[in-house]
Amino acid sequence: MNEKNNEEINKLLKELERYPEDRQRIMNLAKKYSEKNDLDNALEYGMKALNIMNDGGDTVFVAELWKKKQRRDKANEILLKAHEKFPRHASVLYNLTWIA
Repeated sequence: MNEKNNEEINKLLKELERYPEDRQRIMNLAKKYSEKNDLDNALEYGMKALNIMNDGGDTVFVAELWKKKQRRDKANEILLKAHEKFPRHASVLYNLTWIA
């Protein structure tokens, strides 16, 4: 699993050289790093993807990464921003309850 994950990470990094603003590729990279428990890189790419476009659902994923890093303040910050943009997004609303 680890070797396959590394191959997928390398492939995504190479693709990002060609498509540096592709939010989906960036978020996929964040998820691959998360699978390796590399939270620093997962957060770097997750936050970059959110800065390009926040769709609510990916916000929850990134908030969970912040929670794993013991940074509930950061998780709360991005969930509140998503809630302002998507006030009826069920996952965002639900996750705001565990942040409080």
